[in-house]
Amino acid sequence: MADEPSSFDPKPEKESKKRFQVFISHAREDAELAERLCDALAERNVTCWLDKKKLKPGKWKSQIRDAIDRSQMCLVMLSRASEASKPWISQEWSFIQSSAWKRDDLMLVPLLLDRVDPPTFLSDWQTLRCDKQATDLNQLTTEIITLLWGRTHAEEKPEKKSQAKTVERFRKISRILAKASGSEHIRKEEDADE
Repeated sequence: MADEPSSFDPKPEKESKKRFQVFISHAREDAELAERLCDALAERNVTCWLDKKKLKPGKWKSQIRDAIDRSQMCLVMLSRASEASKPWISQEWSFIQSSAWKRDDLMLVPLLLDRVDPPTFLSDWQTLRCDKQATDLNQLTTEIITLLWGRTHAEEKPEKKSQAKTVERFRKISRILAKASGSEHIRKEEDADE
């Protein structure tokens, strides 16, 4: 019975496999700015995980750990309110740090909202700054997108290549190579792989 999906979550499997581009970590006092930033990034086709929008009733620690593990970037909003001494912030930062140790592809980005020093685990990462009272988040979202996808894609999300197109390209290249070096040898290797 424990493996059955709960009645309030009609698509638990699909959601559990979804990847996020940005996980937003923040103190409760900075929740309004975190939500505005999440919305601004969503307008630019960036998928974000923000507790207010994604956290479901139940075991919050495992949900947060899972969301961090499925994200490309952890944006850690730092202000006077985000002290590591607060138990939930300390726990979330521990999850972020643990995931970063396991994954070379996880990008950590400290976002300074006040004049505060980033925690030690963030000291080697590029820092972004934002005024808490900022009404226009366009520059900040462009900086985040640039970190995610590089400068050439800062204005729009890169097009995802379909798996079918990739397979077709692979087959085309294989046929060209087969013709160039003797098709029997390559076909035998392909048949052996299948």
